[in-house]
Amino acid sequence: MSRRPVALLPGSNHEIFSNPQWLALCCDQESHELWVDITMFNDAGSRHCVSEDFPHGTSTFNMLTWWLQHRPLQKIVFFDFFHAHPTLAIDTINIIKEFQKQISVAFVTICKLPIAGINNVFHFDFYWNRTKQAYLDKKTSWKQGPAEDFNQWPIHTNPRPYALMSLTGQHGWSHKKHLHEAVTHISGYHSSPCSKPLHSDSLIEKLEYLSATPPARKFFDDTYVSAQIESMFAGPNVVLSEKTYDHFIQGRIVMNFGPRHYYRTLIQDGWQFPDVPGLEWDDIEDEQSTKYWLDLPNLQRFKSFISNLQMLTADIKNLHEIFIRNLTVFEHNQQRLLTKPYDIFDLTKLDDKYT
Repeated sequence: MSRRPVALLPGSNHEIFSNPQWLALCCDQESHELWVDITMFNDAGSRHCVSEDFPHGTSTFNMLTWWLQHRPLQKIVFFDFFHAHPTLAIDTINIIKEFQKQISVAFVTICKLPIAGINNVFHFDFYWNRTKQAYLDKKTSWKQGPAEDFNQWPIHTNPRPYALMSLTGQHGWSHKKHLHEAVTHISGYHSSPCSKPLHSDSLIEKLEYLSATPPARKFFDDTYVSAQIESMFAGPNVVLSEKTYDHFIQGRIVMNFGPRHYYRTLIQDGWQFPDVPGLEWDDIEDEQSTKYWLDLPNLQRFKSFISNLQMLTADIKNLHEIFIRNLTVFEHNQQRLLTKPYDIFDLTKLDDKYT
């Protein structure tokens, strides 16, 4: 397999070179094509970066500007393979827009929807690739648990003792706590920042110990519904992470809080959702203030989501009937681990934009 030689802006994520079967790149710092990790532009380019040319460090914006002025670049490819911010940062998008005035630019992104104002946007589902790889090839990477944790369990049709498994993890507790506080009264298992990872089913000593990467089999077998707050949960775009994929492929009712049109995007991507009431929150407009997600409990869309989740899980007998009635939906989603192919990025698409 021939690989495309590209330079990488110092400080960017080197994982782009780890899986040439999806993204056939190799590192060559003399290349005229520079790849830049947009997560380096958090807080409008204020991340402090160190390199040979800047031994004492500088901002990402200054470093990229220096490369543009001092290296014979022909193109810049911005990319994001992970996303931890509640929304698509407007400051970062504006930086990309600024550089595309000076040089040929493309943006390779895990975002699922178009991005206004950027000329060349290409979608690459890195999250799906690494999910599929973890389960089928037992190869894990950053922020994933041990390979032996990644198993796809059979769907069983026996009545289950509890309704809900809610996962919050240790990061982003400032907003995830609102889900935790709203559902801890619902029968089931609810993780918190104090939850310890379970590296296999055999290590379950206390059932409240619940890890999100991914949980042990018992937590799936004992409950019908999974609920989490997605990494990106505010518009105007949608990212589907392992918080979504890990649970859809287990044949679950997945009630995650994502951005507006999160569920519409899933359905367009080939996933199916059971016939349950109360998904109107997916169409509710986001608030217009700059950091509206900081007031999550008072957002109409979040309040509607919580109300519908509580209603769905209120009657476990009815929940079991819903599950059995929609069994073909869950079987379809489970089979997608095999039937949905890896997203192999065609690098020649970038060349078409630079001619």
